[in-house]
Amino acid sequence: MKSITIHGLDDVVARLIEARARSDGRSLNQTLKALIEESLGVRPRDAVRHARDFEEFLGVWSKAEVAAFGDATEDFRRIEDGEWRR
Repeated sequence: MKSITIHGLDDVVARLIEARARSDGRSLNQTLKALIEESLGVRPRDAVRHARDFEEFLGVWSKAEVAAFGDATEDFRRIEDGEWRR
């Protein structure tokens, strides 16, 4: 595996990387590897964890609520030929 040294890293960037490492509970090396992988599209950031940060603002539907919404909006899924062609 290749090792890389980064010279002249901006202080603000270094502090942000260190803060990310602390908040994720990872080492600087692990954090930098994850950031590089994410930025190159090799591995996406954990979307589930990020989404959970906003659950209190967005709300969470129960399975029954999802089913009721599906039933109530069923008509919108049907396409009638005469309604969209001229």
